[in-house]
Amino acid sequence: MKSNIMKLAAIAAFMVVLSACKPKDKDDNTTIGALVLLLDQTSGNCATVQKNSATTYTATLSAIPKGGCNQATLLGSDLASSILLGAARFDAISALSTSLGCSAATNTAIANAKTAAAATTQATFDALVAQFRYFPISDLRVEAIVPLSAAGSTLTTLGFSQAEILSLNRLTLDQTKLAQTTQLLGTYATGAADAACGTAIANNNKTAFAGILGLDSTATTKATVKGIASANCQYGSAPAATSKCATLNTEF
Repeated sequence: MKSNIMKLAAIAAFMVVLSACKPKDKDDNTTIGALVLLLDQTSGNCATVQKNSATTYTATLSAIPKGGCNQATLLGSDLASSILLGAARFDAISALSTSLGCSAATNTAIANAKTAAAATTQATFDALVAQFRYFPISDLRVEAIVPLSAAGSTLTTLGFSQAEILSLNRLTLDQTKLAQTTQLLGTYATGAADAACGTAIANNNKTAFAGILGLDSTATTKATVKGIASANCQYGSAPAATSKCATLNTEF
């Protein structure tokens, strides 16, 4: 909310300057419309929905804004662009591994995974396209409030009410990208039995994601949890009511 208010304030200030420079109403309206569209595309969150079966769909909700919530940005519009996106992500994992001093075994595992991803076939890409869809949402906390506040959920167990959950911080876009990179690095480090890398990741997370549940290992109580990294919810006829998304319902 605070971020959006600041964006609106910046837009308002910019519009004041424009009003002094552009005498034509048509030009003003065009500029204002473009700025409103920009704000809309840089706000909101994203749901990556996986079709598990004909009756079950699972949505992973992230802080990626509306403008980046699409197949072209997240998976690639075609096989070639998907391979390029994958290579860039593996390069980011490798860079983080180097900065944290992870082992040669971990770095080799990352390099091997990058090579394997570069050999992705058209059939594999087509299967991914058929299995996943991307939907802009207003707020991941609102969309997943049912599972987040269900009896037995981590936040409920810690003592958070629905209203308090809706007030928790979300990651920024940069933090979201770093969190995804960090989690993948952790997977490769575990596979390589690189305990030192795991420790370095945990220590780095305390600073990079201070107070974020599930990332900052010191955020374990209501007093220390300040935000959530992501959320999950489901829809379709099979999932339990306590796991349901608030608005998502598109079947494919």
